[in-house]
Amino acid sequence: MTAMLEVRGISKRFGGVQANTDVSLALPDSAIRCVIGPNGAGKSTLVSMLSGHVRPDRGTIHLRGRDITTWPAHRVASAGMVRKFQRPSFYPELTVRENLEIAVLGSG
Repeated sequence: MTAMLEVRGISKRFGGVQANTDVSLALPDSAIRCVIGPNGAGKSTLVSMLSGHVRPDRGTIHLRGRDITTWPAHRVASAGMVRKFQRPSFYPELTVRENLEIAVLGSG
């Protein structure tokens, strides 16, 4: 079975700071996962790489079998990989899930 999301050896450095090193994972279509860690651990950088907002220095990211490593964020979002920034929701009275469902509906 092909993983919905497959990440192979992605790394990212910002100047002298190594944000992520050799991150690999494979998630099936039904997976729900959480990334946890202290401030500065590289969580936001990882999510930014997965969603196309930051390009990894090395490694590959595949979404449903397609290599999306170099895709811009809008193309990654159109393919189904979106992120929620750490800001109040556009619709604060809705749950995170409901806000995400609205985003999916808007993408066609």
